[in-house]
Amino acid sequence: MSIHPEKLTVDLGKNAEFTCTASGEPLPSSIVWLKDGTILRTGSSAGRVRFLSQNRIIISGVVREDQGIYQCVVKNDYETGQQAAQLRLGGKFTI
Repeated sequence: MSIHPEKLTVDLGKNAEFTCTASGEPLPSSIVWLKDGTILRTGSSAGRVRFLSQNRIIISGVVREDQGIYQCVVKNDYETGQQAAQLRLGGKFTI
């Protein structure tokens, strides 16, 4: 499994997108997204975080609070895997 991109630097107000790719036998039965260890839900962050599909998320109009670690956790009948990516702010706002 993989998450793309692993490191993403975005300027404030721009969009960020992550894709989680998983394979296996049997195929993954669920993908859960987390930010800094907390489950992301549809409509979180005042509706700016959207699930384009189970394995793709987009954060519209990035704000300071969006920077952090995003994880996708993939499960099938036999195992669980996870990958993480980092969202950083670009320009003079990098912390």
